Amino acid sequence: MDYNDHIKIVSYNTEGFSLNRQSFISDVLINSYSSDIICLQEHWKYNSELKSISRLCDQYKFDSYSISSMPDDRPRIGRGYGGLCIMWKKSISSNIVQVKTLSNRTIAIRLTLSEDNIMLLINTYLPNDNYSTVQNSEGFIEELETIQQILSENEDCSNIVINGDLNCDLSRSSANVKYIKDFVDINDLSFACNLRSSDLDYTHYNAGSSSTSLIDHMIISGSISSVTNSYT
Repeated sequence: MDYNDHIKIVSYNTEGFSLNRQSFISDVLINSYSSDIICLQEHWKYNSELKSISRLCDQYKFDSYSISSMPDDRPRIGRGYGGLCIMWKKSISSNIVQVKTLSNRTIAIRLTLSEDNIMLLINTYLPNDNYSTVQNSEGFIEELETIQQILSENEDCSNIVINGDLNCDLSRSSANVKYIKDFVDINDLSFACNLRSSDLDYTHYNAGSSSTSLIDHMIISGSISSVTNSYT
């Protein structure tokens, strides 16, 4: 397949998979936005419940790759946590290969755009920022090391997108933010929010403090940034 049209990738931290969340995915992300690929974080589903995501995908002619962060033998107390999914139109399924990882915070796929043009798409949910300027959050560095390994094992991919809830607002001076900025620089990538085509002010609203933050990101290679029409 030579995929000459632009690909629309969207990201959504669902904070659950209620009927309202499913309606937003179908009505807005699929029907209104005409998304080709949808990355979800925090669906809060057990492995035994992932079929509910597959059913939604089937209804709208999408395929998916989902994982859970919640062991089936652990009772749910309060709200759930974690969970990732990448959804894509069935029309491009033959050109997609899932990249297996041992992490329950990161998943990835390879999309062949043309014979010598492969996109690596990583969907991740990083640990919360502890705001310390000297100590990274527990598990933060380890998860970026997992992502680094995925990059190293897929060096034939000429287009890179690292997408998800990174829990890092770039205006902060925390150790997490410094580390991820260094990670981006070392890998010759860039934050899509810094593109001229971006008009994204914030991605998270805290109702308790009436504050906003930009903690959800797409990190992209130069080959992607040069052809990105908009980032909103």
